[in-house]
Amino acid sequence: MATTSQDMGRKGRGGNQQRSSDVNVEVDASPSRELSALLKEVREEYEAIIDKYRREAAIWLQQQAQALQHEEFTNSQAVEIGNKGDLELKRIYQDLQIEFQAEPSRETQCHFAEDLERKQRTICQMEAELSDLRDELKRQQNEHQNLMDLKSRLENEIATYPRLIEGDDFG
Repeated sequence: MATTSQDMGRKGRGGNQQRSSDVNVEVDASPSRELSALLKEVREEYEAIIDKYRREAAIWLQQQAQALQHEEFTNSQAVEIGNKGDLELKRIYQDLQIEFQAEPSRETQCHFAEDLERKQRTICQMEAELSDLRDELKRQQNEHQNLMDLKSRLENEIATYPRLIEGDDFG
């Protein structure tokens, strides 16, 4: 710029005298990789990472789902067994009541009354265990639902990674 303004100043002072100046600009640029090739490489790296995390998340979720299904199956069997036991105890209780009412003997009545009390205590215990099993099953079902919700959120999050890498807007 200084050279150009000096030339103009000389032109103005010198009247019709003309001077010409040549400006040579040289840029020393080191060879670099093209930006698109670099972006492609970064994108491929991130896609590989995303694929890896997606596979790991899928495996983890599958393992969790299998574990929950096994637990749910086991608990369902336990509840079913408890229900069958509960029904059996109620049937025994009814049978004993019928026998108790049919037998007029005082000694037999005492024996059956004691037996009936034991059976009633057993029934109460079994009902308490059944209630506990039901509560545990509900808890595990809630936990299963929470894991399924987590799975869904993770799948949605994983699905957004390729769009983020491609530069899509989300708002």
